Amino acid sequence: MDVFTRIIKPRLTALEVPHHLQKQGFDAVYTTEPSRGELGKFIRSSAVLEGKKRVPRVVEALLFALDRVEHLEKDVKPALKKGKIVIVVAVGLVVFYFRKRRQKA
Repeated sequence: MDVFTRIIKPRLTALEVPHHLQKQGFDAVYTTEPSRGELGKFIRSSAVLEGKKRVPRVVEALLFALDRVEHLEKDVKPALKKGKIVIVVAVGLVVFYFRKRRQKA
């Protein structure tokens, strides 16, 4: 994302990239992980992201992985087949990664 953002416009946020591309005549969409699908909603509404209630690490990893597969199949691939540019920001995975790094320290 950093390289892509710098090529298009310096300091452009992920939310602004699709809008900027649309102004340039491209068909672009923005999406996130966890997704807006059922698993993504569960991850967002549960304590998985907030760390309030601990679930085993393997369960967290599997939830994120399953959500990614569902997201790719239901959202990303269909949009790409329609010729859209898809911007995906994996917010949940970043939170998951940094939380794990912090626990190891």
